[in-house]
Amino acid sequence: MSGPDSKPTSAASAAFPQSGDFGKGVRMREDDPVSQSPPLRGKRKSRAVQLGRPARALFEDAVKTARELKRRYRAFYDADLNGFRTTVRKAHSRVFRLKPGPKPDARIATAARERAAGATWASLYPKYIDHYSGMPEFTCALAEEGFRRKVNGYLQRRRRMRRQVTPTQQIPTGRRVPCPPRAAVE
Repeated sequence: MSGPDSKPTSAASAAFPQSGDFGKGVRMREDDPVSQSPPLRGKRKSRAVQLGRPARALFEDAVKTARELKRRYRAFYDADLNGFRTTVRKAHSRVFRLKPGPKPDARIATAARERAAGATWASLYPKYIDHYSGMPEFTCALAEEGFRRKVNGYLQRRRRMRRQVTPTQQIPTGRRVPCPPRAAVE
């Protein structure tokens, strides 16, 4: 007890008068240089980026929404933190989607529709490859291959547009082989 007026509030205060009532052991002395932190002069430097009003409001709303999600799905958050974060990250990337790379060419989509309708490659090349008629043979072959790759890739990503199997199938060697005749239904 430091003064005649002070009364100990607990047994710990009576046994250790300098410790206070916090249960953290003996309080560090004020003259101990190790326990003292250097005094702050002026404002503490913040590492946070200074945001304008709209950006600050957006940031606060995003934090508020994230906290609400965390509260609402607390059981999932406690059970699987990484799964929770992955799910939220996937949702964010779906909503705020950035599509890197070159933008799709509208001519490829149109050519893919025609190809799905049954057009031959030879009829599509001069129509959709720029300067096709003036290309040398080697460049022409490269352009045809790239065009076919793009159109087939477009069709593979859109299953509905794929052509139906025709009675005559194309074999990789280039020969056309007719399908076997169907049995007559009586």
